[in-house]
Amino acid sequence: MSSSNLSLGLSKKIKKSDVISKVLKQGKRKSSHPIRIHYLWESTRYRYVASGFEVGFIAPKRIYRKAVQRNHVKRLMRESLRHNQGLIPKREGQYLQLLVVATRQDIETYEDVNQAIVNLLTNIVILSE
Repeated sequence: MSSSNLSLGLSKKIKKSDVISKVLKQGKRKSSHPIRIHYLWESTRYRYVASGFEVGFIAPKRIYRKAVQRNHVKRLMRESLRHNQGLIPKREGQYLQLLVVATRQDIETYEDVNQAIVNLLTNIVILSE
């Protein structure tokens, strides 16, 4: 398997604030300590997405005061999702928009984040069938 298949390139990232606020307001959410995922199935996409999903990562300033902490937590979440993107469900003609949000300050290790993301992605797969 080539490394390009496992990447989370620019085409898979949500950057527009309009899309982020729409997923937060209209999407469904699931939580698993210390991560929460907001997700929304869309029939249209705001840019070309060959993978069938778009993802954004949020580490709130009110929880992580320092930028170094926010960047570290987002890096952990991004790496975990990159390794587990095969668990993300796919639907014909629809695109999944995901927002991964850190909810607790006590994120210590990659294993904590990875276990939470695997649990959440398997729940989304079960719910989408």
